[in-house]
Amino acid sequence: MKLLHSVIFLILGLLLIELTYAEPPKDFSEAKKIARYLFRDHPVTLYCGCAYDESGTINWQSCGYQPKKHLQRARRIEWEHIVPAHRFGKHLACWKGVCDAQGQNCCRGRACCQKYDEHFRRMESELNNLYPAIGEINALRTNYEFENLDQAPILAFGRCLIKVDHRARKMEPPSTVKGLIARAYLYMSQQYQMPLSQTEQAQYERWDKEHPPEAWEKTWNERVMIVQGDEGASKKRN
Repeated sequence: MKLLHSVIFLILGLLLIELTYAEPPKDFSEAKKIARYLFRDHPVTLYCGCAYDESGTINWQSCGYQPKKHLQRARRIEWEHIVPAHRFGKHLACWKGVCDAQGQNCCRGRACCQKYDEHFRRMESELNNLYPAIGEINALRTNYEFENLDQAPILAFGRCLIKVDHRARKMEPPSTVKGLIARAYLYMSQQYQMPLSQTEQAQYERWDKEHPPEAWEKTWNERVMIVQGDEGASKKRN
C-alpha cells in the first residue's frame, strides 16, 4: 500500500509539473524558480546532504553541518551550476567582449553573455546542471573544476568533508555525489558540445560507473525531461 501511494504521488507530481511548466526556462532567473518546484519534495543540498525549508533556510542539524566563515551564505541555499558558467561560457565571443554597432557600450563576461548570447542563456538555464547547495560551499567552490585530490587536506564543515586545492583550483566532492556530478558534466558535453579533456572524460565516465544514479536522481531526471523535452537528459542517467 505504501508503494502504491508513492507511485500515485509521483505520477500526480509529474502531471502537475507538466501543467505548471510546459516550456523550458528562458533564462537563469526563471530556471531557479522552476528548479525550486522540481525539488519541492526533495529539499536536500548537493555535497553535504542538508535539508532546507520552503524559504531556502538550511537545517544544519539535519546533516551535522558546521559553518566556518561565510555565516550568511551558510544559512541559505544557492542554486549552483554543477558545470560552472565560466566553464561553458569562457570560449564564447560574448565572454571575451562585445560592443554595440557604434563600438560603444562594450561588455564582457557572464553578464555580457546573458545580454547578447541566446546559446549561453540556454546553457545557463539548463535544469540538468542546476542543484541546490549551501551558499558557503558554493562560495568555497567558486568555479573550481572537480578531481580526485589524494594529497589535499580535508576541510571539515562538521560532518561534511570536502577537499580543495586552491593553487590548482580543484575540488574533490564527497563520494556520495561524484556520480551525479559526473553525469552533469557528461550531459553538458553531449548536449552543448562542451569539450572535455581526455583526462576529464575518463574521470567522469569512471565516476559514473562507480556511483550509479539513485532513486531521487532518476526522479529529478524525469521531471527535467517533462519541462525541457530533450531526450539527451536521459542518456547519461539510465
